Amino acid sequence: MKVYFVCVLIATFIWLMMKLSDGYSKEIEVPLKYVNAPKGMILVNEPVSTLKVHVESKGFQMVTIALRNNKQVKVDLKNLSLRRTKYKRWVASIAAKSFGAEITNQLGVELASSDVQPDSVFFVFDSLITKEIPVKIESRVSYVEGNTLYGDLKVSPSKILVTGPALSLRSIKAITADSLVMEHVSEDFSQNLKLQSPGEFIELNPRNVEVSAKVTKFSEFSKEIPLTINTNVPNLKIRLFPAKVKITYSIPIPEFDNITDSSFQVMVVIDSLDILKKSILIPKISKQPNFVRSSYLDVDKVEFIILK
Repeated sequence: MKVYFVCVLIATFIWLMMKLSDGYSKEIEVPLKYVNAPKGMILVNEPVSTLKVHVESKGFQMVTIALRNNKQVKVDLKNLSLRRTKYKRWVASIAAKSFGAEITNQLGVELASSDVQPDSVFFVFDSLITKEIPVKIESRVSYVEGNTLYGDLKVSPSKILVTGPALSLRSIKAITADSLVMEHVSEDFSQNLKLQSPGEFIELNPRNVEVSAKVTKFSEFSKEIPLTINTNVPNLKIRLFPAKVKITYSIPIPEFDNITDSSFQVMVVIDSLDILKKSILIPKISKQPNFVRSSYLDVDKVEFIILK
């Protein structure tokens, strides 16, 4: 039995060698890889990724191709003849049969015919540009009671370099980062956020930004402010009761020394005589520092008399 099996193996091997030494013709799918786009250009469409061709070769080579069916044939685009479209992009096409030399050289097989499917490959290119674009941060941060953000969120870098198709970059006004979400914050913080790519073929440099902020305690203070009259009624003289109102405001404690008598302004507006037919005027806060978290008046209306 052992001798029998050895003889079968030898016979099978000899038969296989004879078959593999014969020539064969077969239709195969050839994966393509496009390289060397024209300088300053970027390929923005998806050309066909495979070609169907008839090839001739010895059985040994056919087996090799079958075992390496994922080997891509590189197609050099450097010398494409481009034409510009009305959409300010460039297009080109290549007859697929012109890839025969690359297929023969890179796979080591001969094309059995010039019939290649599809018969043409189309390309769409756009200018490759680099542009500096600001970073946009969306945040949802809540603070421990009695604490608040001191100043603004700081983003580093605040602008990044974006490389991509010119037509796409023209419409991009800002690059958005992942949302900053934090709860119960009571101290300074720093977070690394990933930037979101706004589209295909677009490269960001860098891909992440650092977002930091100072956190401080805030407190409530109050101050008496004289009322200001804003009117376009000529020769109008009026006296308000009360002439001063108390404003209560919340600010970060480090900003306390920056509050002066001119930091706030409370105004009543008289833009017509019809307003004077009423018995009251409504005071409103018309000026306050940007760092004020909240503010309100101790009165919501004032009385007046008209002076001759």
